[in-house]
Amino acid sequence: MAIRAFKIFSEKVPNAEFTIIGSGPEENRIRQLIKDLHLEEKVHLKDWAHHDEVLLHMANSDVFFFLSLRDGGATVI
Repeated sequence: MAIRAFKIFSEKVPNAEFTIIGSGPEENRIRQLIKDLHLEEKVHLKDWAHHDEVLLHMANSDVFFFLSLRDGGATVI
């Protein structure tokens, strides 16, 4: 859902980039979706990062997505 939303956003903001940190069972499907939407130059996948590195990415970002439809956001954020 976030990648499809980013596609629309990136058409309006061409210099936008999207970094996804983490991996899981959907990784292959996500990689294929990025390819299908021609976002290889704009969407960056990072398999894993230390907590401090994740915080640095967040601090240097304009937008933060909490990509879960089931987990409580307050605990994570």
